[in-house]
Amino acid sequence: MHLQRQLGKSTFRRALLRGGAALVLLPAAVAAAQTASLAPEAPAQNMTTRITIKPDGSASGTVSVTASGAYAEELRTRMRGASPASMDQAATSILTSLGYEGSARFEGAAAAAADGEVRYTVRFELRQFAALPGTGSFPVRPVTFSAAPVLRFAATGEDSAQASREFACSPGSSMEAYVFILPDNMSLTGGPSEMSLRTANLRYESGLRLEGQQLSITRRVEDRHPGPQCAAGDMQEYRQLTRTVLDDHKASVRYR
Repeated sequence: MHLQRQLGKSTFRRALLRGGAALVLLPAAVAAAQTASLAPEAPAQNMTTRITIKPDGSASGTVSVTASGAYAEELRTRMRGASPASMDQAATSILTSLGYEGSARFEGAAAAAADGEVRYTVRFELRQFAALPGTGSFPVRPVTFSAAPVLRFAATGEDSAQASREFACSPGSSMEAYVFILPDNMSLTGGPSEMSLRTANLRYESGLRLEGQQLSITRRVEDRHPGPQCAAGDMQEYRQLTRTVLDDHKASVRYR
């Protein structure tokens, strides 16, 4: 949804004044429902991406990931025996696969722990993130590897073959936070809308906030099915989640 159309021209311009402290919250369309509680032992992942965009369109940033439970064990399995150089190479390869030119450095002293949470940070430099000076858009998406990105939770609802039988499911949650530091020569013209979905066992929320030249976007998903099997009737919930998550991820941030 177009930011300027939502807020009105005068409000939108005030929100983007250089150095201003205006706060922009987009309206949410909430599907209200009573949602089950998430078990305390359910696996969880938090991923925070911070990107500073420079006036020439290049960018630098960090991604910090914390994972617990089964997600942490999955990451430990992937990283076991990997050298620092190979982890740097893997992180750089992901940037390349996303269409960026740049480099990445992996920092994860706690990733090798035998149990408990896994924590690591990836620092990166991109030759071009935005087409500046000029008009364009950029996606809001993970730029490095993790065990449980938000999109992982949308995969179940895409499998039409599971609609008529029991299927594997498990509880868990994922949170993605994005902070974009915008240069003075970038003004936003549109972006994602806030979205919210609550069913008996699934919950998805996304939010957007603009303060001066800092744009913050958050996405959080929770699957509260107890598992390890879900009934065929539960597929309708997953399909709702898939539609909501995919619609949210298709929206890009537009600028001039």
